[in-house]
Amino acid sequence: MKPFTPEELPLQHINWGKLVSLIGNANRELARYDGVLQGIVNPDLLLSPIMTQEAVLSSRIEGTQATLEEVLAE
Repeated sequence: MKPFTPEELPLQHINWGKLVSLIGNANRELARYDGVLQGIVNPDLLLSPIMTQEAVLSSRIEGTQATLEEVLAE
């Protein structure tokens, strides 16, 4: 098996014309999301489910196998 060798930078084979509208849409949606977060009193509430899921997945990696219920109980 051979290691991955990336292309030289800057990349020459990118069709920027196709990507400009996608980049613009992504930027607009990120700005909208940022605006929503600015209006929330405690934006950490949105991260809580993700952090809980990460704790469950991390415990599986470490071999402790904690369930979602066990994580929420603590």
